[in-house]
Amino acid sequence: MRARGIKPPKAPQTVRLKRRFDTKALPVVFRFARPVLVSLMVSLGFLGGCADTVTQELPPAMRLSEAPSFSAAQARNMINAYRVTKGRRPLPLNAKLTQAARIQATDMARRDTMTHKGSDGSDVSARVARTGYAAGLAAENVAAGQHNFQEVLDGWKKSSSHNRNLLLSDAAAMGIAMDFSKSGKYQTYWVLVLAAPRR
Repeated sequence: MRARGIKPPKAPQTVRLKRRFDTKALPVVFRFARPVLVSLMVSLGFLGGCADTVTQELPPAMRLSEAPSFSAAQARNMINAYRVTKGRRPLPLNAKLTQAARIQATDMARRDTMTHKGSDGSDVSARVARTGYAAGLAAENVAAGQHNFQEVLDGWKKSSSHNRNLLLSDAAAMGIAMDFSKSGKYQTYWVLVLAAPRR
């Protein structure tokens, strides 16, 4: 969905974190959505990656002069309202997952890019682990260039892979963050992290 000349989405990435005694490795799934959206789900071998990314700068007339208003609690409520309509349970915000989302949003804004891979080479599973959250499942959706969270959510819902992460039935909590770079190509950088603890 090329909304207002905004950067189309990036591929979601899915990885299930496997138990240490399990010898079979689950595949990592990479997919894409639209206006700079990326979804990533990771699995216990801490895999990560992305593909099929299309980027497009915001035209001058659509650039923001200041950071848009953003509330993680409001974004959580919007996601949960959608989950409930699809028969999924609502998820609480988790401070550690929000920290993991903020780390990646800030890193993307600093580098003016949209990606699941951190500047230090980390993927979502590594970032979640660093916060102290012992995840058995970690998933990440990323977006860039949207002016508000409603645009981000609408884009993720229209992408089958990003939508799959939004509706993850195994997720136990979420974290959401946005960063802003006035001089950046995309200006806004959004990250949603969903996870469930290791059992």
